[in-house]
Amino acid sequence: MGRKTLADSFGALLRYTWDHSPELHGVQGLIPVPLHPKNERLRGFNQAELLAKRLGESIGLPVLPLILRSRQTTSQVAKNRSERRTNVRDAFMLHPAAITREKTLSRASFLLIDDVCTTTSTLEECARTLRRGGVRTVKSLVLARDL
Repeated sequence: MGRKTLADSFGALLRYTWDHSPELHGVQGLIPVPLHPKNERLRGFNQAELLAKRLGESIGLPVLPLILRSRQTTSQVAKNRSERRTNVRDAFMLHPAAITREKTLSRASFLLIDDVCTTTSTLEECARTLRRGGVRTVKSLVLARDL
């Protein structure tokens, strides 16, 4: 399986970025990009959630699973930008508990956390889902950028 032990070191890298990126501050919580439940069961963990937990513990912010992956998508690896955008379109939904807090969400700012970003399609779709739920501001922080 994966190397969950790397979360501590990678979390420290995210903390370093946080400390040197004041534009990320002013958020009420961290939201990990969710995996589809089947994929999370196969992997044994959600890498974005592990990163978010390490960063959250370090900076004193809660990790809030406000979005769920509502449908399984195919791998993004061999897809171009347009195909990636289509692949993740409507693949996320607000967590039912988040819907009950909709008035609170309308004044909130959150930081999406993911491991790798290539075309921003997944982050954009997650942000779109949150904004549809009333979230005012969505920022993002990723461990690596694959160009």
